[in-house]
Amino acid sequence: MAWSATLFNTNALYQGVNQLAHGFIVGDIVRYDGVAFVLAQADNEPNAEIVGMVSNVQDANSFYLTQVGYIFNIASAPVNPGGAYIPGSLYYLSETNPGALTATKPTTVGQVELPCFIAYTATTGFFFANVGTLIDSGSVFQWNAINSDQTLLVNNGYIVEAAAPLSLDLPSTAAIGDTIKVASTATSIDSVLITQAANQYILLAEDSTTVGITGGLELIATNGIIRGSCELVCIEQNLGWRFMNGTGTWDLI
Repeated sequence: MAWSATLFNTNALYQGVNQLAHGFIVGDIVRYDGVAFVLAQADNEPNAEIVGMVSNVQDANSFYLTQVGYIFNIASAPVNPGGAYIPGSLYYLSETNPGALTATKPTTVGQVELPCFIAYTATTGFFFANVGTLIDSGSVFQWNAINSDQTLLVNNGYIVEAAAPLSLDLPSTAAIGDTIKVASTATSIDSVLITQAANQYILLAEDSTTVGITGGLELIATNGIIRGSCELVCIEQNLGWRFMNGTGTWDLI
């Protein structure tokens, strides 16, 4: 393999690379693993050490890599959302699809938040090689509007829009300090039940839910109205949660 840095024009810095059967297309995000260039991914720190975007494919054994600048004729497609690139949108290295970009910021602990591309048109944009930020426990918080039963995710907030009762499961994996928030809206007019798995529990002041699958925390009616909010913080890895603050009436089960 041989490569050399070359400034082809004032719009981008390119790197010419010879690599047998590389398999890349224009728009792929790659890293160097010490032996060869491979597709990058934001699922962990080593995989997210990007060096550039493939900006031109000469043949099966050679391509150009852009470290910073304008790229056109992009053949790869983003994820979340899929389809064409959206002009003006910021894209991050995908945590799920190797070599791809996503408009949805990664939020899971252990993944990497790495913005590196701004779309100009559906097939062009400006790439900037960047160093990502490892998502540590509690470092990123995301809100979600929900109207169906589901398992809660750590460091996420949930806006309950459903008129019917909802059952929300505590996550099976959580680190001390991880946070979950739940808040109902004016359209949410029925109970919200936070359920537990084996050996899990929730503390509210001096009291505790019944440990395990028969226990839980339920939002119940106050003066005939079932609305409220709560914040839960993990106090024992995977198992224990404390009710930190909230509104409405919450009943320990």
